[in-house]
Amino acid sequence: MDLFSNNAETVLASALTNDSGDPGYGTIVTTGAGLDGFANPSGTRSLRATITDATMPGQWEVVRIRQIDGVNLVVDRGIELPWDAGGPMAWPAGAKVSVRLTAGMLESFMQMQESGFFGQVLSGADRFAALGYPALKSAWPQLLANPTSDWHRAGNGLPIVGGSMFVDLGTPPAWAAGNFAHGDVVVPGTPDGCQYWACTNQANAVYADAVPDFQGMGTHVPLDPTYPSLGYWVPVQMPVDLLVRLEGVRIVVEEVGFIARVVTASTPPTVSIGSDLGFSDARPTRFANAVSLSQITAGGESHRIPIAVGGQLSDSLTFRVDTPAAGGRFSGRFYWRGFYVEIS
Repeated sequence: MDLFSNNAETVLASALTNDSGDPGYGTIVTTGAGLDGFANPSGTRSLRATITDATMPGQWEVVRIRQIDGVNLVVDRGIELPWDAGGPMAWPAGAKVSVRLTAGMLESFMQMQESGFFGQVLSGADRFAALGYPALKSAWPQLLANPTSDWHRAGNGLPIVGGSMFVDLGTPPAWAAGNFAHGDVVVPGTPDGCQYWACTNQANAVYADAVPDFQGMGTHVPLDPTYPSLGYWVPVQMPVDLLVRLEGVRIVVEEVGFIARVVTASTPPTVSIGSDLGFSDARPTRFANAVSLSQITAGGESHRIPIAVGGQLSDSLTFRVDTPAAGGRFSGRFYWRGFYVEIS
């Protein structure tokens, strides 16, 4: 995560090489002047700085400061560069190292649009989350004076499909260095009672080779401790038993099921899907009772369970695995389809 400082600046005491094989490539030797204004990086928190020099107009290089050791800055080079730069540059003694706001920093920030087309919208790290639902409104239109124009102009809702976080209902693979795509699921080399799904900040797969510091339930940890901006591992308790709460609305459920992402298991899992209206009214098998996901034989397939049951509207949904898949992975997401009703 980024640290921040106001108006902090220092200068190079000696030249900085652009030769990645040079021992001094990742260390900026400064004069020490102005370093007291720099936030002190530690752990996974780092500070971005921009190198410029008057003798190199139009050129700049953003580095990530990992550690401040006396007058030395231990950095990752070339975090951001001009579009026409071939890589990190060689900088002369006297070049400035300034803490500035950068485009990459701003793009990593979460932004909120208070009123989207049906609620709050969050945008950040190339991913979006909408908070709110196209609910059937409790309002009713006032009838017009002319009977021939008594059109129903309000109170309409929309059907909607929702999905759970990514889970593996079989045997997730143990973490190993490699490429990870958004939605991949792993378990730690030393079991801690959780599986972890990858929430990446990139459109494509990201490479991680540093062992994550898995913390167990309730703590997201960086995909790669060395580069926390890549994304996070999100823990899910095992065996899988999810609770999805709906804020400000209730749902008439028309269909539930599972959308598979990766399947190597030889036997599908059995699952139960229900509702939870509070501790006094838990119905974990209301929509599906120990159903085998037998419609799925490979990734990219779904198991659909149409719902005919009526009764009490739900403000939360539950998804659990009763018998895990045997013989391999069975990863993907639970889903639900229905329409939301605004509750005054």
